[in-house]
Amino acid sequence: MGFRGNNERTFAEYVELDIAVNDDSPNAYIYKRLDSQITKQVSERSWYVGVPIPNQGNGKRLSLKTADEREARRKANMKVAQITTDLAMGIDVCGRSVQDFVEEFLNDKRSYIRGEMEGKIDGGKRSITKERYQLIEGKLRNYFIPFLGATTGASSLTPKHFAKWDLWRKLNPAGVGKKKTEPKQSTLSEEMTLMREVWSWGIKEGFIRQSLKKPFDGYNLVEDEKVRRTTWELPQWNEFVKRERVWFEQEQRTEDQDRIWESFIAHQLIFILACSGLRPKEWSLLKWRDVSIFDIEDSVDENDAVLIIDDLIATGGTAEAASKLIEISKGKVAAFIFVINLFDLGGSDNLIKNNYKVENLIEFPGH
Repeated sequence: MGFRGNNERTFAEYVELDIAVNDDSPNAYIYKRLDSQITKQVSERSWYVGVPIPNQGNGKRLSLKTADEREARRKANMKVAQITTDLAMGIDVCGRSVQDFVEEFLNDKRSYIRGEMEGKIDGGKRSITKERYQLIEGKLRNYFIPFLGATTGASSLTPKHFAKWDLWRKLNPAGVGKKKTEPKQSTLSEEMTLMREVWSWGIKEGFIRQSLKKPFDGYNLVEDEKVRRTTWELPQWNEFVKRERVWFEQEQRTEDQDRIWESFIAHQLIFILACSGLRPKEWSLLKWRDVSIFDIEDSVDENDAVLIIDDLIATGGTAEAASKLIEISKGKVAAFIFVINLFDLGGSDNLIKNNYKVENLIEFPGH
């Protein structure tokens, strides 16, 4: 159970110190965060020091890199003394850089890596794979920091700083000084979504000033509908299945053991991807713990009306795959219900165009 300190933030532990930067300031304090290092017991989490500073918003907050309270008190007193000296000399002690900002974000994100936080949900955040964390880290270090400047003051950032992001990325497709293929629209869109997440986190943690706007508001990078692949109708799917099985049976009759094994893997992979809506990258990260096995033919009888409920719809690939599985079993999709619809990604609209009934509880932009 967390509790509030004198600056109205909720902490796992909180201790007020008897030292302040001047007579007009509240006392400094040490605390352990409720929403960080959640895979550890509170007694094992690092202490932070909070130093209220007049006319400086949330003041200065620093990690003390120790879980020991006595050592944390000692370090905190030294930090407060240094900040007091810097203020007397006119130094901007709260001027944290973009580099500092990114390091703190990654430190927080690192605590949610799956395996360290197996299957847990805390504070509304889900665990992420190690590969996903590495992707996020690479994007921020290779693009975000060079684009904004490592030493740029984080508190000075506004949405306007991101206005030329897509142009910069096309000129620096693999980071500064490297040459590679120009990024796709979908890649730019994914990176913009990540930066909006980082922006929101920065506001919550006091790195960035509150703003009514976010980076890329009104910016739509969804590809035109003409480049979207049309989904197969049921007769096309049945024809594909028939031809694929003929090919598979032919491959299984060869004497080449490598071909037999490779065709078996390809056969399984084709149907996993086709029936799940997974992308190849998502499939490559799939673990047995992510899979629930059931026989859909035993679950759906002919003419059964099936209501499909999901937490979120984006482009609609998974929803379309689910509907096809039900229709293959001669069932009928009664309707789709989604908690969140990322309306500018078009998934819900595509289902409606295909004559499905769709209900969305909450509408959000996908970018």
